[in-house]
Amino acid sequence: MSELTISFFLNGTAVSARTDPSMTLLEYIREVAGLKGTKKGCGSGHCGSCTVLVDGKPIRSCTKKLSTVAGKYVLTIESLEQGNGCLHPIQSAFLEAGAVQCGFCTPSMVLTTKALLDRNHHPSKADIENAFRHTYCRCTGYVKIIKAILLASRKLYPEQTYSAAEVAILEQTELLDERGHVCSNTSFKNLGGTQQDWDGREKVSGSLRFADDLVMPGMAYARPVFTSIPHARILSIDTTEAQGCEGVVAVLTAKDVPGINGFGMVVTDQKVMCESEVNFIGDVLAVVVAETQEAAIRGAAAVHVDLEELPGVYDFRDPAVSSSLIREISYEQGDLNQVKAEQDLLVLQGDFSTTWVEHAYMEPESVLAYPQDGKVVVMTPTQAPFELRKQIAGVLNLSPDFVRIIVTPLGGGFGGKGDATVQPLAALAAYLLKRPVKITLSREESLSMSTKKHPYRLQYEIGLNSEGLLRYVDADILSDGGPYANLSPRVIDQSCIFAVGPYRIAAGRVRGRCIRTNNVLSSAMRGFGINQVSYAMEVLLDQAAHKLHLDPFVLRERNAFTAGDKTFSGEILYDSVGVLATIKACKERLHSIAAPYRKSYPKGSKSLGVGMATCFKNVGAGKGRVDNAGATITRTGEGAFLLEVSGVDMGQGFRTAMAQLAAETLSVPMSAISVVNGDTQRTSIHGSAVGERQTLVSGMAVVKACQLLQEKMSIADAQELVSVHYDHQAPRTFSLGDEEGRASVSPEQYKNYPAYAYATQAVVLEVDSHTGEVKVLEVIAAHDAGRVLNQTVLEGQIEGCCSMGIGYALSEQFCVDQGRVQTKYYGQLGVPTIQQTPNYNILLIEDPEPSGPYGAKGISEVGTVPMTGAIINAIADAVGVYITSLPATPRAILDALRKSP
Repeated sequence: MSELTISFFLNGTAVSARTDPSMTLLEYIREVAGLKGTKKGCGSGHCGSCTVLVDGKPIRSCTKKLSTVAGKYVLTIESLEQGNGCLHPIQSAFLEAGAVQCGFCTPSMVLTTKALLDRNHHPSKADIENAFRHTYCRCTGYVKIIKAILLASRKLYPEQTYSAAEVAILEQTELLDERGHVCSNTSFKNLGGTQQDWDGREKVSGSLRFADDLVMPGMAYARPVFTSIPHARILSIDTTEAQGCEGVVAVLTAKDVPGINGFGMVVTDQKVMCESEVNFIGDVLAVVVAETQEAAIRGAAAVHVDLEELPGVYDFRDPAVSSSLIREISYEQGDLNQVKAEQDLLVLQGDFSTTWVEHAYMEPESVLAYPQDGKVVVMTPTQAPFELRKQIAGVLNLSPDFVRIIVTPLGGGFGGKGDATVQPLAALAAYLLKRPVKITLSREESLSMSTKKHPYRLQYEIGLNSEGLLRYVDADILSDGGPYANLSPRVIDQSCIFAVGPYRIAAGRVRGRCIRTNNVLSSAMRGFGINQVSYAMEVLLDQAAHKLHLDPFVLRERNAFTAGDKTFSGEILYDSVGVLATIKACKERLHSIAAPYRKSYPKGSKSLGVGMATCFKNVGAGKGRVDNAGATITRTGEGAFLLEVSGVDMGQGFRTAMAQLAAETLSVPMSAISVVNGDTQRTSIHGSAVGERQTLVSGMAVVKACQLLQEKMSIADAQELVSVHYDHQAPRTFSLGDEEGRASVSPEQYKNYPAYAYATQAVVLEVDSHTGEVKVLEVIAAHDAGRVLNQTVLEGQIEGCCSMGIGYALSEQFCVDQGRVQTKYYGQLGVPTIQQTPNYNILLIEDPEPSGPYGAKGISEVGTVPMTGAIINAIADAVGVYITSLPATPRAILDALRKSP
């Protein structure tokens, strides 16, 4: 193919490039110009993370051919650099508004804002939604992005201001104590305010380096060879042609693995490379290593595989496959038969189902591995650095001490970057070839290989007396785990523990089974098995409230935990039991919010609906897992401190929170603290960044270490280097099925988790009975936060969680047919866009947790849980039908209306 010479202007500089006609603008920007601020999120023009400006207009550079920009002016995020260390006003606005979480999409958001404000100095919310309708953010829920754009407008064009009402309508937050009284968090210097993201400057400027941005001298590129059939016998793998391809360095197969040819968080049952059989569409047969990405792609295409298709398990609900189990658990509390025999019980039954959901993090999986000082170093966005280290060491037949994991910034995680994917492949190639090797999956490869939220079938029966008191729950829970365990055993355990919700019952029974299939992998995702059971339980409770003629809030209030109550699984709750406070606060706020809307509906075919749901969720991994973390704090000079702490920042503000806690405890400004985390060589061993555990566990390690440092500094010279280390471990916990462990402690000591978070959410929405379309207008989110460390971060976490909950309820689904992926592109996932952004009313309730730092506990997942049930209940309030199979798409709603009597 003949080359072309293209001349254009890049960030104000004239450039001339000889290029293959197939080269995209993104490829030129990243690989030729070396400008890494522009990201590749999907490669198909759907997600918007590759946005640059061409002649002032935002375009998707991943699908734009370089040849089409001849004579044009191209601007990337690097063009906004001020040269004096200051940020551009738009970048400052994003940072100040808290519109930054993981940072992967932030450069595209900043540039799209510039294009909008250049042509419209004072955009309305509708203008903003239109300009950003094709630009996704999975983290923030978009509220803070909209606020950042309004703030940027005021910074750039102060003569055109927005009214306070225009800004406030997007987000209103109130801080309450456990009694529901308005309070303020003024007793701390570094806690409770609106501290900016610790790495925010790098994120808004595009200078933060993600894994695929990394380049090393002598670096090779690797490409996995995937199966084309979900379940098949491998007859042969012929690598001859691939090995002869120009630029190919090596082709590795299972025979090249020096240690265990397997990996996994619970069981090492997923093959690094398959040798005799493939079990799902993301299984790897070989990996091609080459000098360039293009050569690796050509080499992978030249690997010839002969497969014999085998019968597969594709319907986890089929009774014929019920013996194909990853995990089964049964638990019963109280005398269920006796309680069921009580007189005048209202008995309700429900059969609910959910589907796969993709995490949809903006950054695809990527890893750079290289040898250094006798070790294999693996740089990758992982939520589980020490677990990954152990797995890779097993693959390479090395001691874990000879493997170092350095966590690169995560462009979103949500549970999906806890399980390993291509990291063992890159580590293997780097170890064998003794050179750096990078693998970055395409979005299509990521969708096939990565784990998903489990599909569930939930068969529930509940009984309540005439007073609305919950007497029993009888539940059968079935999930699809795919072919390998991953974290499925722990997810189904958690579903069973939380099957009843935050309510007292006289008796209950739950049976949970995770079925092994040949579908895509399922594992951890935000909520970790609680979303599904909460959906079923909260819908049935809503139905019960209506049949008993009770306000849904009142029914929850009559059954909700208070201190001293025992959970369904048998744990006695003592402190920071904030569920009643969330119910009451949400009820009061909803009544004032909904009243004006009720006067305006119905509007033709559009009806108003109001719904609510309550939940609780674990803080800490628990279930018998050790919740531990360590912190080393060093006074490096007068007034300067280095904090090395266990944990991973995924954009949820972990690094910011740890710096706040250190600064508060040491009584120094945050600027005095430097933070190191996510490095297995420099931090203490710790569990995965899951289960809302890090603020509670790592935060306590930081506080305790700083307290020890204060003691040591009091007797040291002012200039002396002083360092202390503290390892923190939360109290012992037990899995639901651990009867021996339960018997080993008193009932007062039995725990499933270190702590719990509680939330009640309500929505006001409209449903169009002609089209089935649903629009969420208002969200009321009342959350027990323990102690608010950073209000801006908590707001962003809650809004991002609620956005996921809205997607789970209404639009998100990952489609698989007979083990083959049907959802090929990011834009097909049903992820909410900025146009699905409601107004948020956030109520942060402080009911301090004694085991947490300054009373704080986690909040990064619980917000996903009640939102789905609240929406389904609101739809029923609007049009009279309960949707029992997620998502509640327009078609599903219209079908339900047609079947309704």
